[in-house]
Amino acid sequence: MRSGMRCATRRQALAASIGAAIACAIPLPVPSIAARLRRMTWDPASARRLGQAYAAAAPIEFTSEDLARLILDSLCLDPVDLARMSDTQLRTMLNTLVRTDFERGNLTTADGWFLSLNEARLAALWV
Repeated sequence: MRSGMRCATRRQALAASIGAAIACAIPLPVPSIAARLRRMTWDPASARRLGQAYAAAAPIEFTSEDLARLILDSLCLDPVDLARMSDTQLRTMLNTLVRTDFERGNLTTADGWFLSLNEARLAALWV
């Protein structure tokens, strides 16, 4: 060992490893989650229009934080899972969720359109 250098003890190395693992597991803040989910829409202008109509009919779900949490719950994801997922994987999961909503009759109307409940929530993130 060179003079003046200290080697880390096992306890220090373990503490550093645990600290790094915790830092990696910290989820995105909810506004970042809502922004990531918004990026999954193909036409933001249409989504905004439909989202406004849905938000007027379902004001109880209107905050972006609540909408983002409801969508993640429907996908059975937590923020850590979302952070590790590619946009392609997320878009695929959202498309499957929308189809499942239609199959189960989990529908709402907005601006004259029948939408999946989660599709409407996704559009409402643009409001």
